[in-house]
Amino acid sequence: MEPAIAMQTRRARHVFWWGLAASILLHLGLLSRAWILPPVWGPAQDSAPIEARLALPPPPVKPVVSKPVPVLRPAKPPPRRPPPSVVAPPPPREPPDTPADSLPPDIAPVEAVPVAPAAETPATPPVAAPPPLNPLPRRITLEYRARYGLASGQQTLLWVNEGDRYTITSIASARGLASLVFSGKLVQTSRGRIVATGLQPEEFWDQRGDKRSQSRFDYAAQTILTDSSKGPQTAALPAGLQDVQSLLFQIALTAPPTEDSENIVFNGKKVRSYRYRVLGEESLDTPLGPLRTLHMVRLAESSAERFEIWLAIDRYYLPVKLSTEISGYDAEILVQSIASEN
Repeated sequence: MEPAIAMQTRRARHVFWWGLAASILLHLGLLSRAWILPPVWGPAQDSAPIEARLALPPPPVKPVVSKPVPVLRPAKPPPRRPPPSVVAPPPPREPPDTPADSLPPDIAPVEAVPVAPAAETPATPPVAAPPPLNPLPRRITLEYRARYGLASGQQTLLWVNEGDRYTITSIASARGLASLVFSGKLVQTSRGRIVATGLQPEEFWDQRGDKRSQSRFDYAAQTILTDSSKGPQTAALPAGLQDVQSLLFQIALTAPPTEDSENIVFNGKKVRSYRYRVLGEESLDTPLGPLRTLHMVRLAESSAERFEIWLAIDRYYLPVKLSTEISGYDAEILVQSIASEN
């Protein structure tokens, strides 16, 4: 009997240790799987408490041997290898020219198709620079004899250039019997800058006896502000505008025109647009002797707007004669003397 009891006891112990080993292996397998794979989260559920009891093994039965669950271990990353040294790839080899005779009869040689050059975007043409201005002395004084109908008088025109600034002053007065009818002086002054295209007036003064007016040219606001006895007035300032005095020297600086030229002129009250045409060269008799001149005329619709000018070609294209019509009377000024200082 004792050997039988001892044998059963040994079998029970074997079963107990085999079950304990299987349980350990199973837990290791689950732990290793949880370590490798990320957890799957689901809705929270109430789990019953886990109780651990140690019970005696059942009566000896034939042990069921279960295969151990293999433990999954993360694969070891391949060992790092040092990066190969950068070696420039060999230049591509050009395929040897295959003569057309060596190709199979059913394959025709491929002819190279010429590629048209990409169309170039046309570049924006550069803006042509204005032609250079004619040089003028630093100071010029012109004396004229004036005639207005039967009345006569004199006029002085003074040009002063200081760097990129200029000042033009015109003083006209009657003389002889005409001074009894036309008293006082007519004084007009233009002041401004000399730019690449010529003169750019900034201020214009007009004084006729006791009447005075002053105009300022605001190029930023493109307006002309005039202050006179009639009160302040505002007018539009078009590009390229000249006043009645700067116009004469603007023509001298840019002469000779090759075609009809248009000039926008401010006379102290209004802005007018005029077109001038060159009639050609003429010899003009003056107290200075005959002068070679360029005759220009203003294109007008009526005789009341007639205006002609003669420019001395050999005297810096200065105006030596002007002829016009004022209130139905012919008016003319003719040069008497020219003095200049450099």
